[in-house]
Amino acid sequence: MSRQAKRPAIDWCEDELVHWIGTDERPLKRRSRYVYKKAFITYVEFSRMMAKQLIDEAEAESSLPRRQQGRVKRKLLQYREWLLTDYVRSLEGIPRSTAVWVVPYW
Repeated sequence: MSRQAKRPAIDWCEDELVHWIGTDERPLKRRSRYVYKKAFITYVEFSRMMAKQLIDEAEAESSLPRRQQGRVKRKLLQYREWLLTDYVRSLEGIPRSTAVWVVPYW
């Protein structure tokens, strides 16, 4: 997927994102929030799904018989592959200090 493709607008006030990024009860450091947001932006760019949709998909799959599960895991593995190939390639020539480098360590 091209980095030029328009991604869906992210609603940072969505309950699922507010909980994940941090609240007054569960504060995160500013740098952690920044990294979480950048990671979510790249996942939205890849999957074209918002947080609620992602959670709904995972919950729906968890209620399936074990042999019918695995779609969410496959999608995460595809995302990882996309990060390591297309996404990284799209950042070529951009200094690491200014680029959004969200590359998995696993």
